[in-house]
Amino acid sequence: MNRWSIILGSTLGLLLFGALLGGQSRADIRTQDLIATLTPVQDTTIFSGSPNSNRGGSDATDLWVGDGGPFGEERVLIQFSLSTVPVSVTIQQALLQLTLDQVATGYSPQPLSISIHRVTQSWAEATTWSQMANNFAESYATVTVGDTSACAFDITRLVRAWRAYDAGQGGFQNFGLMVKATAFVPGIQKIFFSREAKTQGVPGAQPPTLQIFSGPPAPLPPSPPVLPNRLFLPLVSQAATCP
Repeated sequence: MNRWSIILGSTLGLLLFGALLGGQSRADIRTQDLIATLTPVQDTTIFSGSPNSNRGGSDATDLWVGDGGPFGEERVLIQFSLSTVPVSVTIQQALLQLTLDQVATGYSPQPLSISIHRVTQSWAEATTWSQMANNFAESYATVTVGDTSACAFDITRLVRAWRAYDAGQGGFQNFGLMVKATAFVPGIQKIFFSREAKTQGVPGAQPPTLQIFSGPPAPLPPSPPVLPNRLFLPLVSQAATCP
């Protein structure tokens, strides 16, 4: 065997070995189909510093989470109806998408860890801190929200639990979800557009949405980019950061 044959064979071997290593390091990609994009049937904000009042209804274009100064701690309640999604659908992923109002007074660009919890009793947009502050259970997603335009929270397990209840297979009744700071951080407040913001003509407003996907079983990512009708998702951890 001549020298060039040896060099060529070694080079091809290295390229093949590199390709195998590269293949092993690439993220596992699955495909999912978007079957529904839902907007809330109600949303509101409750305040610890004003425990018997709230900010919901047609004139409330923002939802506040974190430190509201004289309003104390702020938490958000959101509820979606799943009535348009057949119970027979296998839910591969459910993403809560919240868009930040970065020009609202009091918005903070500093990062804040925000968690999504299951609400445990019925409520209305006129509900208050005194009525609802303690009516939540376990967290289903936690995302550190920075100075970004929007964040997605993976609440697949919660939506599946709601669907199990609807099918008479255990689970939990859908009373909606609570959005709150994982831990109260003085001086940091995140402000999201409410469901009413777009109808009130607020520039750039996007209401909260719940996007539901059907597809083959796979681990789930929490914070994908803007979501098309056909989504190719890398499989990553549920804990995430929206920079």
